[in-house]
Amino acid sequence: MTGQTKSMRARRLRAALAGELVGEALDPQDHQLLVRELHAAGFDDVELAEHTGWSTYTVGRIREQLGLAANGGR
Repeated sequence: MTGQTKSMRARRLRAALAGELVGEALDPQDHQLLVRELHAAGFDDVELAEHTGWSTYTVGRIREQLGLAANGGR
């Protein structure tokens, strides 16, 4: 992967974390990074779904793949 590609991926991930870009705009390998970061910030599955544009099912599936327990919300 080139430095330019890494930089572009990092910019998209930052935009998704800020709620400026939907999760589907990210590379698939970055979906887990997005869920991990937002989960660590205290987002519950509903908040994560609203923030990323994904369904709560998709958010829950990714969260479970990461071995994370559901948050109670902020």
